[in-house]
Amino acid sequence: MSKVTATPIAPITTLSIGNSASHVSYEIEFRATRLLESNPSFQGRSQWIHCRYSNGQLYVNGKLPSFYLKQIAQEVLRQLEGVDQIENRIVVASPVGEIRGPGNSFAANQPQIADQSVPCQPR
Repeated sequence: MSKVTATPIAPITTLSIGNSASHVSYEIEFRATRLLESNPSFQGRSQWIHCRYSNGQLYVNGKLPSFYLKQIAQEVLRQLEGVDQIENRIVVASPVGEIRGPGNSFAANQPQIADQSVPCQPR
């Protein structure tokens, strides 16, 4: 009777497709989206926000109906590991169809709010 021995195979820890920098970018963007989706303020709104990561900086784009939600998104994303700076480019705009005043759109009556860039706090 012959004896069969099996050679152990090391487990695959990561799938390497393309360069590792793009893999890291995708991973951080994915975690950012999931983090927003898990926050009660963004349930049903997370598709309005898009995150892109490059060289330690997270670029956050999209539209939200209030400055408050823009700030909440920024604070939620500050806890991401691997992100040194957040460029908050979210535009504050009215929900579809909302009008303020006779013949004036909500957005026309709002002050312009500049993009914000904030450093993430050290862990």
